[in-house]
Amino acid sequence: MNLARRIWGPCLLITVCMGSFGIAGLSLGFAVTLLVSLAAIEPALLKQRFSRLPLVLSALLFLLWGLVSLFWTEADRLLPVISDWSRWLILIPAVGFMMTDEVRQGIWRAFVAVQLIVALWSLYVGMDCAIDPSPFPHAYECMNRRIPHGNIEASWILSLGALLALIWLEGRWRWVIAVLLTLPLFIIGNRTGFFTLGIGLLVALTYEASLRPWRARVLLASAAIAAAGIALNPALQLRISEALQLERYQASQLHQAEQNSEGLRAAYWRAGFIALRDKPLIGHGMGSWPEVYRGLQPQVEGPAISANPHSSYVQIAVEQGLIGLFLFLGLLVALWQASSWLAGFEAVFCRLLIATFAAGSLLNTWTHDGASSRMFLVLMVLCLAGLRSPHSTSAVQTSAESADAQQALKAQSRDRRSRRRDKARP
Repeated sequence: MNLARRIWGPCLLITVCMGSFGIAGLSLGFAVTLLVSLAAIEPALLKQRFSRLPLVLSALLFLLWGLVSLFWTEADRLLPVISDWSRWLILIPAVGFMMTDEVRQGIWRAFVAVQLIVALWSLYVGMDCAIDPSPFPHAYECMNRRIPHGNIEASWILSLGALLALIWLEGRWRWVIAVLLTLPLFIIGNRTGFFTLGIGLLVALTYEASLRPWRARVLLASAAIAAAGIALNPALQLRISEALQLERYQASQLHQAEQNSEGLRAAYWRAGFIALRDKPLIGHGMGSWPEVYRGLQPQVEGPAISANPHSSYVQIAVEQGLIGLFLFLGLLVALWQASSWLAGFEAVFCRLLIATFAAGSLLNTWTHDGASSRMFLVLMVLCLAGLRSPHSTSAVQTSAESADAQQALKAQSRDRRSRRRDKARP
């Protein structure tokens, strides 16, 4: 049982990685994770498991409705659609089984360490593309092609790492690592990355008590980051120039203006509203967006082909109807509510993870994107593995007491060192 709880985390990470090889790899990894989860069942924790019933029901309803919508889908190929849907299955064992705290803390440290490596690589790519973007026309496109999964996802994940360092670490390392993970945003940061960083920062300042005395300094530093991003970031400069050009275009030139991202998103949203009006409750079936858009393209005057509408909410509403959209929003609410059952930095990180993912999904289809959805799920599962029973605060109190004890020991050691220095002085 103890061995199963210890290897549960690595099995989860392997499952997410195997998802890159398609539905077969994801299904195999999920099966192994589920078997390990069953082996980790402890009868004493069954009551605690049942206390998470709303979260389990929310996940099940969202998953089942997506599966049912396949019966009336207009999608040509169902295998990629089922592969996208199956990623969310990992929430089922996640809400019911726990890792040990030591294993979970080790995975959090590994996440921060990996993001530091990504930050260094992103800085190198950003400077290299700024000097010579060829064979790409812009430095923004050069960075987007060379950074793994694109700079939108990299910006979001780096900002998550910076926020994690801010609410978890202590002393000078809190600020050093947060700054190191924020630096790449000056060069590679997409507006989505800055947007989610701001949303996450508001959540952290609201719920993290240790940041409240630093609130004014953090906000001033954030304003400096935003100013530097606007001045130095080629992606933001490109968006600003596109917006200015869009204002200067006359009515006869609007079609050309629609080739930028804002015009494309507006066309996709118009198509989404038309499709939702046709089938408002049940939608057109999971995976049907490309086919639905192809039929509506002449009406909205958008591009000939669209793989996604650049918004998860629009895609879910079109494919699964208002029922599917409300079930997805209910899942986010249930996850947010579950964060109150967590202790320490994970309670805050769970909230800011949900808030940033929900905000980013407004501008991108992160629920259907492999990199973003897998990262959201693996981080969410790490949070859910630390759930405590909402009816029993003993675990939370124990965690808080241990944290207070550690802080007291650190304060005592600092006092002893200061006394030694005072005695050593002549």
